[in-house]
Amino acid sequence: SATSAQTAVVAATVPAAAFITASGAQATWVGWGSDMGGALGAGYASFNPALVPVPVLIATPKELVPFSATLALMPDGTIEDWGENPQGQLGDGTRNRRLDPGIIPNLRNVTQVAAKGEHAIALLSNGTVVTWGNNLHGQLGNGTYALPHTEACTVNCRSLVPIPVPGLAGVTAVFAGGADCFALLSTGVVVGWGENLNGVLGTGDRIERDVPTVVPRLT
Repeated sequence: SATSAQTAVVAATVPAAAFITASGAQATWVGWGSDMGGALGAGYASFNPALVPVPVLIATPKELVPFSATLALMPDGTIEDWGENPQGQLGDGTRNRRLDPGIIPNLRNVTQVAAKGEHAIALLSNGTVVTWGNNLHGQLGNGTYALPHTEACTVNCRSLVPIPVPGLAGVTAVFAGGADCFALLSTGVVVGWGENLNGVLGTGDRIERDVPTVVPRLT
């Protein structure tokens, strides 16, 4: 019936929260587990884990993407997020953690979002892509990477707001790795960029890329 509720685990962070929703007329979201840095989106942070479910302060999103923070893709194509933010992974122009969900300013028409480590990538309805957060290995794809190339970087370290990936269009899907990104194009081509220590970019070498680079032999 319209008033009946079904529950389903939809996302889990490591080592933090599991999130669950009850669908139906009284849809709600709850989470439990570690609340370090405000991981639960409940409006507070605690060194003590939530041992029972607590309400998450958000309306029903289309998708939750947990990483070092949590992103929520909303039905209207905006993104709300919360949690830790040392590398700007919340995309709100600051490096301040957020304890309850807040919208990423000036980001609209998102159809897919992916995130891992401390960076995120979003696909827009026009087939272009934006990225934000950590850029230590060039994972923002904008032709820059952190200098010096260490955690003590002083230049190009991060972007605190979503920025376009130049020259990338016709994208149909995106993926985020620990320090890299991939995009599937409408032509069937896959491009990747970012960290490549173990050859994860599939380019036949271990050289990092700070711009989208075609993965050969994939069509």
